[in-house]
Amino acid sequence: MNAARLCLRALSDAERAFARSTPGEDPPWVEFDEGALAGHLARCFRDLDRPREAEQFALRSIQLCHPAHLRTRVQRYAILASAHAQQGDLEEACVVGRQALAEVGRLRSKRTLDDVARLVQLVGASGSQVAHEFTEEATEVLGFR
Repeated sequence: MNAARLCLRALSDAERAFARSTPGEDPPWVEFDEGALAGHLARCFRDLDRPREAEQFALRSIQLCHPAHLRTRVQRYAILASAHAQQGDLEEACVVGRQALAEVGRLRSKRTLDDVARLVQLVGASGSQVAHEFTEEATEVLGFR
């Protein structure tokens, strides 16, 4: 619980710092914007098992994701799908998860693959038919690298 409290404090500090920043004035090599912050918040809330907040920030991060950032988009879909699974909405978790699966095969990012694998574990734990179908698809796509 202490780690969760420290994480929430860090997230709050990050939001306040970002509110004071001027991303439009950053040098071109700095690629941190509102979408990036929302993505990090979504990941943290997923990890803290606070799926409603994870869903909210994941949706925002997907809306703001640059079209060329494939890895980031796949990660955010996996996080959003995980948030749905954590809330017990397996149907929506699988719908969104399939969006991640559609693009993950073109990536070699361990972190992205870990996000998708975590989603597969969450969905698969339910043992439902929809979960079984999704898990089979994911296994085929990922080849569980």
